[in-house]
Amino acid sequence: MTVITRRPENRLATMVFKPGGKQIAQAIDDAQAGIDEIRIAELDVLRVKLEEIQKLGRKAEKSATNAQIEDLYSLSVQVLDISGMYGLVELGQAAFSLCELLDRLRARQVWNWPAVQVHLHGLLILADPDKVPESGRQSVVEGLRAVCERVSR
Repeated sequence: MTVITRRPENRLATMVFKPGGKQIAQAIDDAQAGIDEIRIAELDVLRVKLEEIQKLGRKAEKSATNAQIEDLYSLSVQVLDISGMYGLVELGQAAFSLCELLDRLRARQVWNWPAVQVHLHGLLILADPDKVPESGRQSVVEGLRAVCERVSR
């Protein structure tokens, strides 16, 4: 018995090997231009998230409800996501540190405004990496980690 297998034409493969298309370098440049265009809009969203987290932090200064802690955590995760997409490494690390701090405070059922406030200020400092040299950004992140560790003792 003879088995005949038929494969449908792969249109993508046909297009890739067709002469006259975009050069790889041009496709990469076009993709980067698209990313840069989106990045501007996303960085505006990041600024809004940072403003929201600052306002919420000030409202929770005296004592924070579980809902406020959850909202701070959620906003911090959003900052972490956006910063990760656009290579803002230190900002992402600071947002992660804030998440860690909030988890620890929630687990111990305590509120430590100074520790949260330091993290909120750290986020603002790291939001514009061009204004702070790399060594300074790393120092801020290390300081936030130390605050988080100190609070958990």
